[in-house]
Amino acid sequence: MNNSFRNRRGITSVIAMLFLVLIGTLALGFYATVTTATALAKNDRRTAKALMAAESGIQFMRNRLAHVSIPPTTTSANLLNELWNDLKTDEMIVGNLPGGSAVTKSGNVITIPAISTDAVEKLEFAVTLTDIGAVGEIVCTVKGHVGDGASLSTKGVRLDFTRKEIESSIFDNAIAAKGKLVMTKGTITGIPGVSSDSIVKLMSAKSTIPALTLGGSMTIGSSAGGELAVTIDTDGNGVPDTGAASITGGSVHGTSNVTTIMANYVKVVGVPEFPTVDTTQFAAYATNTYSGASSGTLKNIRIPAGTNPKFTGGVTIQGIMYIESPNTVEFRGNSNMQGFIIFENKNSSTVNVIDARGNFTYGNLPTGAEFDNLRAITGISMLAPTASLVMSGSVDSQIRGNMILGNFRNGGSADLQIEKGSIITMDEGATDSAYFNGKSVKFASTGGAFQPSAGVTYTQKFIPTKGSYLELN
Repeated sequence: MNNSFRNRRGITSVIAMLFLVLIGTLALGFYATVTTATALAKNDRRTAKALMAAESGIQFMRNRLAHVSIPPTTTSANLLNELWNDLKTDEMIVGNLPGGSAVTKSGNVITIPAISTDAVEKLEFAVTLTDIGAVGEIVCTVKGHVGDGASLSTKGVRLDFTRKEIESSIFDNAIAAKGKLVMTKGTITGIPGVSSDSIVKLMSAKSTIPALTLGGSMTIGSSAGGELAVTIDTDGNGVPDTGAASITGGSVHGTSNVTTIMANYVKVVGVPEFPTVDTTQFAAYATNTYSGASSGTLKNIRIPAGTNPKFTGGVTIQGIMYIESPNTVEFRGNSNMQGFIIFENKNSSTVNVIDARGNFTYGNLPTGAEFDNLRAITGISMLAPTASLVMSGSVDSQIRGNMILGNFRNGGSADLQIEKGSIITMDEGATDSAYFNGKSVKFASTGGAFQPSAGVTYTQKFIPTKGSYLELN
């Protein structure tokens, strides 16, 4: 018994040693696990921060690309150069670049160097914009970085952008003149029972005084509406500069008190964008050369330059009348428009004239396959950005659609009624851009909801292409 007990002495030490080894092994395992988890957590944290930097870069570029100004006539071949010119002078971008860095362009790629978002944690993003050759589209790739050296983590995101026209408020006005607006006699109102005088808004974008003048017996709107607007406000206080609007008579919004008009009904507005007009696309629709007829029915006609035709009455124009420049076109008597007039965008309103001293009545395009190509074109009555339109005489006229003209002169004793359209004048020189010295001009509606569907373009910006977001490995 005693010998047996003596033979088992030391077993406790062995068991203790086994437990020490086991506990040590477990401790090493726990240490390795914790160390690995910590490293993984650090990696995940760096990756998440890199992605956050990339996301910040995408949001930053969405904002800046929405503020670029790409001219409407920019071709796909020149798109990247125009975009680069905007971005390399963008204060929000240039002001955040490190010293000595610049926005560069090489081939079809614009590069914006790393912009820091957190100097302490070394968070930054870099951008490349690639012209992929598709019409009006670019690819924006942003790489977010965090840390440096062995601890550097990078994450990328991609978002495609496409060009979109910046909306202009120009057609919200009943009359918008790029140059001087002069009103001496007559009335400009809505149509009782059809439209409110609240749509009677007249604006001049002339940058020198006076931008508009109102005098004589001219009446703008009624107590229900009527407003004048200028863009001249050099001190930015929201009040027109002295002399910007010269009011010597007439009435606006139901009052003839000059002080009241100036204080309440002459507004300062930002300079709206006037449309860029391209008339060349319409020439192909004018398939019949003008033969010299002064009356009768004319279908899809082209009037060659220098023809100077005179329509003596009873003329019906079906489809398009395309007038090459220079030309003086005279209308006398009744003219029935079942389509629209396009005057070639060439030369100036000193040599391009539409002289209308009779009745204009606008109707729908007639039936027939020869007019099918024109049916999709809406919102136009006259597109003549380098021509002068003179409307006078004693016979009332009804116009349907927008008139974009070089300048406009209204006189005589006839009523002019405009439906679904505005009068936009493009001349901005010393002569009057729009001159009213007639009887009445009445608007059933302006062109705000009925803008030209063809022939006009505006400055463009970039917006994200839906569904194009992609996170890069």
